[in-house]
Amino acid sequence: MKSPSFRNIFRLFERTEIQTVHLKRSPDILDGGLEFSASTAITALKEKHHPPSQLDTSSPLAIEEDCQEHIYDTVSVFLFLGITIGLMVVFPSLCLVSMVLLSLSATLPLALLYAIWVLVVDSRSPELGGWGSICGLGRTMMNLPIWENYRNYFNASLIKTTDLPSDRNYVFAGHPHGVYCLGLFANILSNQTRFNALFPGIQVTSATLPVNFWLPGWREFMLSLGFVSCERNALKAVIDGSTNRSVSATSVAASESDGLMKRETGRALFIAVGGAEEFLLMEPGTMDLVILKRKGFVKMAMTTGTSLVPVITFGENDYVNRIDTPFTRTLAKMTQRVAHFVFPVFEGRWGTAFPRRSRLTTVVGEPLHTELIENPTDEEVTAFHAKYLACLQGLYDQYKDVYFKHRKREMAFVK
Repeated sequence: MKSPSFRNIFRLFERTEIQTVHLKRSPDILDGGLEFSASTAITALKEKHHPPSQLDTSSPLAIEEDCQEHIYDTVSVFLFLGITIGLMVVFPSLCLVSMVLLSLSATLPLALLYAIWVLVVDSRSPELGGWGSICGLGRTMMNLPIWENYRNYFNASLIKTTDLPSDRNYVFAGHPHGVYCLGLFANILSNQTRFNALFPGIQVTSATLPVNFWLPGWREFMLSLGFVSCERNALKAVIDGSTNRSVSATSVAASESDGLMKRETGRALFIAVGGAEEFLLMEPGTMDLVILKRKGFVKMAMTTGTSLVPVITFGENDYVNRIDTPFTRTLAKMTQRVAHFVFPVFEGRWGTAFPRRSRLTTVVGEPLHTELIENPTDEEVTAFHAKYLACLQGLYDQYKDVYFKHRKREMAFVK
């Protein structure tokens, strides 16, 4: 007898609609339909939307395009994000506690086994794109039904503006970072988004800070989702498709330069360019980007001959409010100086860290191609960076009046 699914169990208890804004939904566009163009998407959405006068644009929730909110989606996402957010918040304390516990003889064997696992057996997984390249665990994780609940909760949609041929490699430059990068999970990494159908032959790996691989438990969670360290050698190994576990990321680069390793294609590396520093600028209805000083991703694209793709997620800054006080600013500066990340303090739905149901729409722009330049000059990097900024601005201008109507101000390059 087939056991009931998590979704079906909660369907039994569903009684009411929570969302009050009702906007008709276009299945071909919002459900990741395969046959549509950018212009078609914009036209259809304009026809489907209620007149602006019917919306309360003072609230980011007013832009939500509602299929109704289902309680099983909300509860599923609440439990999932509650666990992950809880892990991030309590990890510093857990590390301190673990240091004390290591002095106890009962926990020492377990600690030694874990140390051997991290430092010897699984030491290079953060360099080579997580566990997906070993046993497919990353693919399995992203196929879980929870991601459909996740996507439905945010009414997430993925917009394809052009084909991405699988005979090239790509760097997806994501904007903005927000606090969680929820658009990345809802619209790109999760197989529930039809990304694989819209962009056949493209395998996406996302980069994250090395600090995410320092903490027990959280390290394994990130690896199971196929994340890779944002260190240069690791990023280059992903772009080259060099996931052979018998070769280190450093030697991979050397082997390729000697012509000993054939470069794989159809690889895409997702980088949230602004990083956690953008959290300090985060405000609903805005899109202030830390990008003027970020040129490393451009140089990497040039030195590897990889096409650069602008990716914008509208709504990424809308699902929580940043708590800005002298204490939170001091905490952010301290963690940024010590561990190279910003410790976020924010408020979401119901006064908790749970994100509001703000619609997430990810638009994948046209690739900006470049030939391989092994040692680009600063002038060449700056010129290509300026070309990318122009492409990013153009992508934003094309879609802002459809997916960012509630904006308080225009997108800005601030740092």
